[in-house]
Formats: sequence, C-alpha cells, structure tokens
Amino acid sequence: FFGYPIFIILAIITYWLGIEGFSRRNTIAFKEIDIPSDREIAQLESIAEKIKVKMQQELLFKNPELTLVVLSEAIDTKPYLVTKTLTTIFKKKFNNYINEFRFYELKSLLSKPGNEKFTLLSLAFEAGFNSKASFNRTVKKLTGKSPKHLKE
Repeated sequence: FFGYPIFIILAIITYWLGIEGFSRRNTIAFKEIDIPSDREIAQLESIAEKIKVKMQQELLFKNPELTLVVLSEAIDTKPYLVTKTLTTIFKKKFNNYINEFRFYELKSLLSKPGNEKFTLLSLAFEAGFNSKASFNRTVKKLTGKSPKHLKE
C-alpha cells in the first residue's frame, strides 16, 4: 500500500517524458555547420595574412602572456574573427597555433652554437612558453616523443 504513490509518480514521469519527446521530434538536435561565402573567405584570408606577418616579423609568439585578445588588438581585428580565421584557414586552435611557432623557435635556439649550456626548459621559456606543462604537451603533440629527445 505504501509503495503505490511512488509507482504512480514514476508512471506520470514516464508518460510526461514520452509526450515531451514526441512533441520535440521536429526540433534539430545538432547544430548545422555554416559554410562561409567567398567574401567571408577573402576577409578571413586577409586576417590570416596579418596574423602571419605579426608572428613572423614581430615575433608576437615570444610573449608568454599572449592571448587571443592581445593578438586581435595587435592586428586591429575583433577576437571572434581571429578565432574564426584560425579554425577556418589554419585549421587550428589558438593555443596550438601559437605553441607551434614557439616549438620551431625552440628548435632554432637549440641549433645555435653556445646554447648547449642552457637547459631545455630555459630555452623553452626563451621561445615563449609560459609553463613546463604546455611545453611538454606541445613537444609530445608535435613530435610524438618526450622533450628530452630534442637535445639529442
């Protein structure tokens, strides 16, 4: 006798869930990906060129405090457009894109004579990495090996 109210409540919840599911059968469950137009692609490519220039000539990636906002202010563009450019044109996320530049800078620092006396971590900080974890993660992602293999 005392268990009947629980079963009645469970039955009501089950019917309610079924009715809700049936009434929402025409609702789109997944977000559709919008394909940018030719005009948008041209705009994103011009932003991509600005980003490349800032990274290669002004070496913005060496700034350990570099954020999406700082980069967007440097190229005088809105942050959401920088993000869209990175994902559409470069097919990378912001951190991956910046850390790739830092990794290649680290490799060039390692190849210079006279840098053998410095530790790998100090050279990583010189290249712009701001933590050992991000450095290790980037090296592992790009090379598939641990950072100690870089000095060999």
